[in-house]
Amino acid sequence: MMLNIIWTILPTIWLAVMPADTTSTRSEITLQRLRGKIVLDGLSNETAWQEIEPLPLTMFTPSFRSEPTERTEIRVAYDDKYIYVAGRLYTSEPSGIQANSLTRDSD
Repeated sequence: MMLNIIWTILPTIWLAVMPADTTSTRSEITLQRLRGKIVLDGLSNETAWQEIEPLPLTMFTPSFRSEPTERTEIRVAYDDKYIYVAGRLYTSEPSGIQANSLTRDSD
């Protein structure tokens, strides 16, 4: 389950930080080193995460390169062994959130 989440989030972050065309100038993002312990439990409430600055984000659709209309915080950090990604994705319309079953028909 955790790997599925990671493989979903990493391409999203990649698309968010990559320029959409080759004529634009590329931005460089410096990752911050974790200065404390974190627990891989699906929550990013540790002090170490709060010390990491969120990545600057822009929208792709519906308004190209505009400020995001919903609050979104993506933090990426590293230590001696791993790169960590945490995201907080907010919505002004929580009733529109849908979850699909990931269970196969034969299970």
